[in-house]
Amino acid sequence: MKFKYFLRGLGVGIVFASIIFFVAYRQMGTTKMTDQQVMERAKELGMVEPDTSIKDLLESNTDIENHMDKNVSDTEASSEEATVSTAEATTEAVTTENMTVAESVSVTVEKGTNSYAVAQQLQELGMVADAAEFDDYLIENGYASRIRVGTHALTKGMDFHTIAEAISDPM
Repeated sequence: MKFKYFLRGLGVGIVFASIIFFVAYRQMGTTKMTDQQVMERAKELGMVEPDTSIKDLLESNTDIENHMDKNVSDTEASSEEATVSTAEATTEAVTTENMTVAESVSVTVEKGTNSYAVAQQLQELGMVADAAEFDDYLIENGYASRIRVGTHALTKGMDFHTIAEAISDPM
């Protein structure tokens, strides 16, 4: 067998395989989802749009509760009633948690303000119980030198780490 015929056959094989892979690749690409389909699928999975207000979420949760209450009234067996009452209690707990809206607090840090002054301001706003303890946390974890100037929106109930991350520059 001559080397020239071997190379010719190898080249034809590569071209043929490339054509097959190209056709297969093009067929796989036809099942792409549109943006609208992606958004619909995300809603099915329970995700919400960024511009959805808390009021809208609570209203949709109330609709779900009403639907569950209707299903509860349709059940008659005692074992099913026990299961339903457990589901109602769970739903009420979730609803209560969703209805508690965290109180928002704004903290303004001016240029030249040290970490202890920020900690004192947070204590006055009720965000931390002890300013000295929070200042020690900031210093020990390297946040004291990275506090950003400006107004920071915080919510009541945040822990030291979350507050420190919110008021400081990222590493």
